[in-house]
This record gives sequence, C-alpha cells and structure tokens, in this order.
Amino acid sequence: MGYDLEDPLTLRFKMFDLLSTSSVVKGIGYYQGYRAFSDAAFMAGLSQVHTLLADVEDYYADGERVDASATFIPEAKSEEKAGFKKTPITTVVRIHKLNREGRLALLTIVTHCNKPMGEEGTVKINLPDLLKLPAASIEEKDWVLIDRLSDTIVPFSSRIHVDTRRSKNLALLEIASAAWIEKHPGAIPK
Repeated sequence: MGYDLEDPLTLRFKMFDLLSTSSVVKGIGYYQGYRAFSDAAFMAGLSQVHTLLADVEDYYADGERVDASATFIPEAKSEEKAGFKKTPITTVVRIHKLNREGRLALLTIVTHCNKPMGEEGTVKINLPDLLKLPAASIEEKDWVLIDRLSDTIVPFSSRIHVDTRRSKNLALLEIASAAWIEKHPGAIPK
C-alpha cells in the first residue's frame, strides 16, 4: 500500500500496521488543523482514525505481545481451486495482551498486498495460552469480541471469521469480559 496517502482509510491501515509492532504510541496521532477548512473531509476522516487509536492505544503502549496465541487461516479462493495464480497476500495477527479491568487482548489483523484489498479467513485463538490458565477453567461465554472498526459486540469464540476486505486491509478486534461490557456500556458507541 504505497499510494492513496490522501485517503484516511489508507492512513489508518498504515498507522495500525506500524504502531501494532511498537509500544511507543503515546502522543502519536495528533495533528495541527491549520488546513481544517480546506481539507474538512480529510480532517474528519483523520479525526476518526485518531479517535480509534485513542480507544486502543493502551494495548500497544502497555500490552504484552503474544502473537503465538493466534493464527490466521486463509480461506481458499475460487481462483485457487481452479488453478489460477492469485495476487500475493499476507495476513498476520498481532495480539497485545493487556488483561486490565476485563480488557483482555487486542487483535490487530493486517493484510499486506500490492493492492488495497483484504483477505477472508479464520483466526484461531488459543485462549488457555492467552489467559495462562488450564483449558477446563475457561468458559468462552464469559468473554465477548468487540469489532472496533464497526463498533459491534458479538459472543466470543476461539475460531473467529475475519474479513479484512471490508476495510480493504485491516480488522481490529478486542477481547473483553462480558462483565466489563456490562459495567461500561458507553465503551462502544451506539
């Protein structure tokens, strides 16, 4: 993705792709609005990116990288089944474990490709490894999955269907306790 830098979604991808590999995120993402009136649409889109980063930056700054706790399994495409050569795509899952007040982990799923396109597949999470607890003591129903790009909450599953094509290259999923969501109903905008 070496083009479309005037597009806030491309900038969002580049920011999260870069920042999810580092713990140095505090203070990044601020901008001067000296051209706000002439670039109103761009600035509004960039403001949404910064708001999203503010919601999850604790994971990058204070979290522990535990990428081995999840794997991405791409879905076979119809052109692969037919024997056609596909565009080279690499999708990676980066996990930042925070485990603070019911906020367990953030999954940053990024698709790298020479075109602004994503990939569909399944993220398989090893929850006992992530929680450092025996499997018998873990109940999936105690957790929820927050899709930070669409601001939706769904029940947690250790096998998550992910489609980075929706945003052309990114998925941002947070694992939180159901109890935390009940205590913080405003954590996800309606």
